[in-house]
Amino acid sequence: MKDLFQRIAQWPHDWDAAPATLLLTRLREQTALRPCLGLAECKAIVAALEQGIGMTDRAALEQLLIQLLVKKTDDHKAVASAVAAFFDTRARQVFRQAEEMLRAPEPELSPEDLAAHDEAERLSQAKAEEDRLKREREEEERKKQPAPTAAAAPQQTAETSVQLELTLSTAEIAALPEQDEAASSHIAHASAISHPYILTDDYQPISVRQMEQIWRFLRKPSRSNMVNPVPDIPQTVERLARQGWLDTPVWQRDKTNKVHLVLLIDHTGSMTAWHSLIRQLVATARAGGGHRHAEVRWMHNLPHHFEPDVKPGLLFKDHSHLQAEPLADLLRRCSKQDTEVLIVSDAGAARGRMNLGRATATAAFVNLLQRNVSSVAWLNPMPPNRWWGSTAELTAHRVQMFETSPRGFMSMINHLRGQS
Repeated sequence: MKDLFQRIAQWPHDWDAAPATLLLTRLREQTALRPCLGLAECKAIVAALEQGIGMTDRAALEQLLIQLLVKKTDDHKAVASAVAAFFDTRARQVFRQAEEMLRAPEPELSPEDLAAHDEAERLSQAKAEEDRLKREREEEERKKQPAPTAAAAPQQTAETSVQLELTLSTAEIAALPEQDEAASSHIAHASAISHPYILTDDYQPISVRQMEQIWRFLRKPSRSNMVNPVPDIPQTVERLARQGWLDTPVWQRDKTNKVHLVLLIDHTGSMTAWHSLIRQLVATARAGGGHRHAEVRWMHNLPHHFEPDVKPGLLFKDHSHLQAEPLADLLRRCSKQDTEVLIVSDAGAARGRMNLGRATATAAFVNLLQRNVSSVAWLNPMPPNRWWGSTAELTAHRVQMFETSPRGFMSMINHLRGQS
């Protein structure tokens, strides 16, 4: 314990050796806590106090000691009693030290010290007078300047807001004169930001809005039997000309999107880095993209237990790979006219290696899809310059592969529409 108290005595902190030693002593006096207060626990308490933990008030100190020492519920009372005894003793010590300090005679200053003190006061008063005169001159010059025009006022407000956002601290902003409501809200927002980072999920090579807009181009409209309460003007005029009178207008029929969209997503291994991009891709297709019935299936590189020309393998309905579905069942729901398949994978480009076995199996998988659906496209999150020399280079010769960018995404949609 001797080296421990030596560490306490060297603290550069408000808690000097006396109160720290007193605290440990009061804790040792509690019979219930004595078995729990060994050398390791004392060191833990010292380390916590050195870091400022439990230093704010009595409740914080008591909570710290409970977390470090209490093994049973009954020990809470022992901790509270030790903390109360510590604070009572320490309060008396501080009061006694304050009395001794007040009774001690003030040291007499030498003539040199008195002269230096007088000189410092004189310089301080001169500086204050100079600042007062400077503020008065600036105020007079500001009154002489013409008032800004109404057209220049918004520009000045915006410029002031930008300068405040870039240069002023929170304390300086609080001391500013009153401004208009827009500038004040802008300044308050700038002061609330304590870091320069952009915290948003929408920071991908392609944004959420761009994805939603481009997904809407993937359409194969077909008239349904549902009546739309909008008259079909050409058909209504033709009916009037043919009959000579108009008993009822011809109503338009709703147009439905016949596209059956299937997303096959590789999301494990090297694709872990693009989980947020995958979530964004699925959400935009189903929500704002107009494909709310799109089927999403998950896999790792290829369908589970996939064997070319032998076994189609399994896909998974969830990203945890708990709900399996045979690939053959999915293909039976597909249509050669309306089903469009999008495969999302790096195709081995992330690792930058050439795997001939994977390339051969991927080619067989793509051929199986192409025999059963309208078209197949491959979306690769890696840039095209990383495809070459890897398995993705061979895969790109078997299926149309596109990069994940606004231009690449639009080209992929055009390919699925049959317009590439």
